Amino acid sequence: MIDPAGTDHDENRAPEWGPVLRLREYEREWPELSGTIRPGTTTARAATHYEGHTMADPTRARKIADQIKVIVASTIERRLKDPRLGFVTVTDVRVTGDLQHASIFYTVYGDDQDLEATGKALNSAKGFIRSEVGKGLTIRLTPSLEFIADAVPEAAAHLDGLLAKAAADDARIASLAKDAAPAGDEDPYRKPAADEE
Repeated sequence: MIDPAGTDHDENRAPEWGPVLRLREYEREWPELSGTIRPGTTTARAATHYEGHTMADPTRARKIADQIKVIVASTIERRLKDPRLGFVTVTDVRVTGDLQHASIFYTVYGDDQDLEATGKALNSAKGFIRSEVGKGLTIRLTPSLEFIADAVPEAAAHLDGLLAKAAADDARIASLAKDAAPAGDEDPYRKPAADEE
């Protein structure tokens, strides 16, 4: 059998994901999309149309996430005047593959009360921040925004506490071992008997 790319095609061979996707192999992998991909389509483009969703290139999605991070941080710093806002740091932004939703992770300097008040302030200003993101991006649709309090500082504080406890336990054990004497002989290992002739 000859495939649309013009090369011999073996039905028993596993699909080949080279630079140009072979149409028959694609249709075997995803039969529900049969007839939707033209011959000669690159693998990356075909993979972006899986399950009927148009997915962005991962590199492009990461760049858009970085742009959103900069826009949101500058908007929070310069444009929002809500008194509930604390000292906010945007730590990360993750965009879905179809660029329709952005999760914005943030931390707040202060206690839990400051974190809760800042979360309410960000959620109330979500529409304004989204419009600023839409003005700053060069894509057709502006993604919806979701603000999530980042748990990294709490996890880091917990790990610091565990490390401090381990260091204190090590110091206590070292002080006990300093004056300790062996329970048996100082050298408990057997020595080979001397050869006598």
